[in-house]
Amino acid sequence: MRGAATDWRGYTVKTQLNPYDENRVAISDNYFSKSNIELDNTVVTMVPTRGAVVKAEFVTRVGYRVLFRVAGTQGKPAPFGAIATVQNTSSADSGIVGDQGELYLSGLPEKGQVMLSWGENVATTCTFDYSLSIPESESGLIEQGVTCH
Repeated sequence: MRGAATDWRGYTVKTQLNPYDENRVAISDNYFSKSNIELDNTVVTMVPTRGAVVKAEFVTRVGYRVLFRVAGTQGKPAPFGAIATVQNTSSADSGIVGDQGELYLSGLPEKGQVMLSWGENVATTCTFDYSLSIPESESGLIEQGVTCH
């Protein structure tokens, strides 16, 4: 169903699903590329019964998309594979640090705190605060360097 429109709640109707068969419903994320919305999944598979009305749910993250360049207090990149967790949010936003300290997170509020952990004890954790006052790029991605303490 190409070019289908949604109402103000994001609802639309897809007709002609095959009953008792796998039906693939997809949504293009091109529309959201410059907004503060990111889709966790763009394809849903469902098997409706005859005459059924089924719901395809697409999980979204609303907030800023940020590529952090995380360095430790010594100036070296944060440890590769460190688990990042956004603190004090209702959702479980997390990510993994890349080999040069890159950390991509989406759905972020304008200000917040992120904790990195890469081991079993307190000595293998650090946190950094961020404030997203930097203008966004054409892609909607904010890039920011931070120091993890």
